[in-house]
Amino acid sequence: MTPVRLAAVLLLVLVAPSSAGADVPALRIAAPMTRTGPAGNLSGFEDDLAAAICHRVPAKCEVVAAAGGDPLEPLLRAQTDAVIAGLSVSPESQRRVDFSRAYANLSHGFAVMKAGRLVDLPGAGKTLSLNMDPDDGSAMIAALRTAFAGKTIAAAPGTRDHAFLVAHFGDIATVPDYPTADALESDLAAGKIDAVMAAVIDLQDLGARPAYRDLVASGPRFYADGILGFELAVGVRKADRAPHEMVDRAIDDMIRDGSLKQLSLKWFAIDITPHRCACKPF
Repeated sequence: MTPVRLAAVLLLVLVAPSSAGADVPALRIAAPMTRTGPAGNLSGFEDDLAAAICHRVPAKCEVVAAAGGDPLEPLLRAQTDAVIAGLSVSPESQRRVDFSRAYANLSHGFAVMKAGRLVDLPGAGKTLSLNMDPDDGSAMIAALRTAFAGKTIAAAPGTRDHAFLVAHFGDIATVPDYPTADALESDLAAGKIDAVMAAVIDLQDLGARPAYRDLVASGPRFYADGILGFELAVGVRKADRAPHEMVDRAIDDMIRDGSLKQLSLKWFAIDITPHRCACKPF
């Protein structure tokens, strides 16, 4: 090869764009992209989280609005690479998709009216899991059964909280099966319900409304069990390792540098960040 041709080849090698970046797959994240209420809600939090993940991944990334219906459908149809939609990891959901590193740990608690009969429920300040703390959790359920006997306790229809109440207290307390959340809230405002159960962030939203200013937390909180579900995580397809790993790294970085905690405080005024090791929590 002549010196001129050799120089030309070397020049092409030096100025050609690197293929390393081109090999990194693009990432499309479906997220709620809605914000409601003065203090925000889970949708607003997850919208911000999706944008933050996109900002951190080493690939072209886009956040698209999640459609109604089954939140996993866009993922299963390969229309998106990840879904952020309040997905609680459970054996059922894990049969359909994989999950990222957890980004939120939601506990569920009870609220009562200040002048109600259950303002001093046992277990105040405790957060228990019937899976992880089986002995303490079972003892707390037994104590609550005594307190709830003969009372009316409720949760929004179709929720894990309602299933939890039916499973643990349905035989000793009245657990109404409301047709709508509005019907539940109407009875709560009218003083017909002794205690309501919901995720703590939902109880905060409820207590911020003028009609429920006298609603106060009472008793323990529960999390991470077969009924309430486990931590919230991003849904990803089982066969796609690259999007999975990118999302995991982004969430790990946000937990490590405190930015995920800041998002949590922004939307809920409490920290719902999982504070466990950076390994997979489930």
